Amino acid sequence: MNSPSFQTPVYVRSRRAYTLECAFEYFVALMVTDAFLANLLSHMGIGDAAVGVISSLISLAFLFQLVAILVVQRIRNVTRVAVTVHIIGQLFFMLLYLLPFSPIPPSLRTAAVVLCVMLGYLGNYTVTSVIFKWGNTFVEPATRANFAATKEMISLISGMVVSLGVGWVVDRYAAQGDKMGGFLFISAVILISSLADFVCLMMMKNPPNARPQSSRVKPFWQVVKLLFQNKSFVYV
Repeated sequence: MNSPSFQTPVYVRSRRAYTLECAFEYFVALMVTDAFLANLLSHMGIGDAAVGVISSLISLAFLFQLVAILVVQRIRNVTRVAVTVHIIGQLFFMLLYLLPFSPIPPSLRTAAVVLCVMLGYLGNYTVTSVIFKWGNTFVEPATRANFAATKEMISLISGMVVSLGVGWVVDRYAAQGDKMGGFLFISAVILISSLADFVCLMMMKNPPNARPQSSRVKPFWQVVKLLFQNKSFVYV
């Protein structure tokens, strides 16, 4: 049976907000991967080889999560740091779809795309674990696996609907010879999803301070060493 503290209105509201936040974050992620991204880069005159490299950088960007080791130890106001960094990262993704409207010379377009993609994922991955820890403080430990599975199902199913809907609209623009309109539409989808993401984060109950004022920050390499000495982590 759930502990009464996890059934208070503020905890229930926070869990629902966290579930929706993950869905809106997923919507943004869908807009900067696969066919949507390839369509944008091809329109900007970026070759197939460069498109493949940029797509690979997205997979490599998960290493930015190591930055979270430093972030978690140093932040005192989790809400302010996590929300600010996360939303800035989302806005870089929106900026990616506004590049075709900018007067950037063709020789600098690839660099601009890489910059937007990497800064966007830097913002996201730096605080991903912070938001994950924050959101799970409102879930009873015994039910976190079930909660996570339900949350992911909601994100995946709603993401399929959003992806199909956006794809249909973009194809309509392309059929009318107005690809730029499709890019503008995607940037609007990212902006709306980012704003909804922001609202959901603000609806969550503020977590306790991540680090007491008097605590000492452990060196980065010491944390990494302890991490890789954990056999369970190494097996995974």
